[in-house]
Amino acid sequence: MATTNALGSGDSSRSSEAENQLLIAMLEVEAAHETPNRAKLPRTAGYFRRYLVDWSDAFGSLTAEGLVTEQDGVYALTGSGRAAAEPLRRARPAMWYWYRDYHEATRDSKAYAEYCRRVFGRNFTQHGFADMAQVDRLFEVLVLGPGKRVLDLGYGNSAMADYISDVTGAHVTAIDYVPEAIVQAQERARAGLAPRWSRSRRHWKAGTRRHSTRSWPRSASGL
Repeated sequence: MATTNALGSGDSSRSSEAENQLLIAMLEVEAAHETPNRAKLPRTAGYFRRYLVDWSDAFGSLTAEGLVTEQDGVYALTGSGRAAAEPLRRARPAMWYWYRDYHEATRDSKAYAEYCRRVFGRNFTQHGFADMAQVDRLFEVLVLGPGKRVLDLGYGNSAMADYISDVTGAHVTAIDYVPEAIVQAQERARAGLAPRWSRSRRHWKAGTRRHSTRSWPRSASGL
């Protein structure tokens, strides 16, 4: 059996992605000991990768809300703005956007799937960490089997969690909070490429992240 936990980006996120990004960008510029202005803030664009949006309206809305101040073209976070920005950056580090981009770029790539098969021995849409000889050796060292439990942190599209459950019979709990990874894991289940979700489904909140748990019975993954 396997269980996936989908950790959302956090209750600290705002309805406007432009505001989310601008708040994070201001913290990034300040962390580099620079003064946030309209010339320097765009330098943080790489942080957001393909998800970068236009911030033009966000300057005005955040200023009107009292989260940002502006004087002579120089912007600064207020106390309230910093309180809003810091949990955002913790919930959405640069790696969060990197993995969103990664999963979107590789999801339908036949070339990348073949690359994974040739380099790692199996296609889990992975980008390193271990080849199949190392994975199978890990199973032996851990003596995995029915009744054992495995925690897969950062399950991606769930292909690895499926493989562990199918091959060893262990119960796998897999956790991720990258939206594209979660969506792909759900799509794999609906398409029959992963064990089907059971009727057990619940939602809860813990800290600033929203979680959802879905369990499915062990079966052939079809990979």
